[in-house]
Amino acid sequence: MAIHEDQTTELNTKIDEYKCEMTQMAVMNMLKEDIWNIDVGKLKVQLTAKEKSFNDLIKRLNVLKSEKESISARVNTLQQEKYSKDDLIPELETRLDSLQVVHAGVCLVIEDVETANNELMVKIVKMAELKGKVVGSEKLYQKEPQVKIPAFSANRRRNVSMRLLVLQFFVYIKLPPFHSLTILHIG
Repeated sequence: MAIHEDQTTELNTKIDEYKCEMTQMAVMNMLKEDIWNIDVGKLKVQLTAKEKSFNDLIKRLNVLKSEKESISARVNTLQQEKYSKDDLIPELETRLDSLQVVHAGVCLVIEDVETANNELMVKIVKMAELKGKVVGSEKLYQKEPQVKIPAFSANRRRNVSMRLLVLQFFVYIKLPPFHSLTILHIG
């Protein structure tokens, strides 16, 4: 029995050693589980932070896409404005040329009016002189002769006035200058 007792004692010792090892392993497992739980908690916090950062980046990306579309639309608008301005420059140059031609025509009409006015003034002076002579020689003649302005001066004055009116009309309705110049040289 002593053998059995020795064996039982030996088995009890081994059982106690195994129990001690199992307790140590349980404690180690609990420590490892706690460490893992701490690590999992940290990873969850990191994941939440990364998820928030990712969502912020997506929002920022959407804002940037919207800004890009807005800038692209503005660039297109500016390009269209540039093209329309490029088209406007030749049109303005053409209008300027037209106005210069009209100005030259107006200058010619003004010269014609001044010439007709000067001719008329000369004729008025001559008429005054004639009238003075006629009044002085009233005794010789019973009737006072009537002095008439020659017909060409009245016609010329009427033509110049008509040219000026036609020119003003064409400038008012903004016809190209070659039409108005054609009309100006009639008569």
